[in-house]
Amino acid sequence: MMMRTVTNRCALLLPMLMCTTLMPALVGADSGHALDHASLDTDRVDRPVPLLRDEDVHEVNPNQRVYNYDFGTASSPVMEGWTQVTNKARGDIYWSGETRSLRAVAAAKRENINKINTDYVTSRSPATLNHKIANGTYRVTINMGDARRGHDQMAVRAEGNVISDKINSDRRQFVYVSKDGGSETPASFDVEVEDGELTIDFYDNGGRGKYWVATRLTIKRIK
Repeated sequence: MMMRTVTNRCALLLPMLMCTTLMPALVGADSGHALDHASLDTDRVDRPVPLLRDEDVHEVNPNQRVYNYDFGTASSPVMEGWTQVTNKARGDIYWSGETRSLRAVAAAKRENINKINTDYVTSRSPATLNHKIANGTYRVTINMGDARRGHDQMAVRAEGNVISDKINSDRRQFVYVSKDGGSETPASFDVEVEDGELTIDFYDNGGRGKYWVATRLTIKRIK
């Protein structure tokens, strides 16, 4: 009789002990505290890779004489005969460098601002635009600026050479990049390409503003 009582008590205690042992794990999970094995499982989950949009993939003729690009979003207005280049450009035209903060912006339409300058790409970090192209000498025209606010000490480097690191633009002013800085009148600079790819670096060189803003790029072969 004594033996049966002890056995019965053990049978009752065993589920209670198991419940007590499991309770901290259940509470930890409900309260948001990740368990070690749960963390490992989470780390193994593959994150989805964003699909490339057709409009972001560029294929260019490297022997073309003139290229006209309008920086902006995939859906913002584009000047007739120009090609939209977004912050997600891939293929023969692509961005490299610190691209995580690179953004494309479609600003609201404003009076006396054309389709080229109403949208832009911008970042507070350096970024490089790479363009497959035939070797030769090219005349490059870039506009920088923003309809909403002014910018100071923006900088451009092409094929490793600093064009200017003191490009300033007032609100609603879209200056041309030149070796003298930002010009209100049409200006450009020449660059030699010897490796089949033109590289243009955009960055901010300090001052009050922290962002560089580019609206337009034209590349014209001269030699």
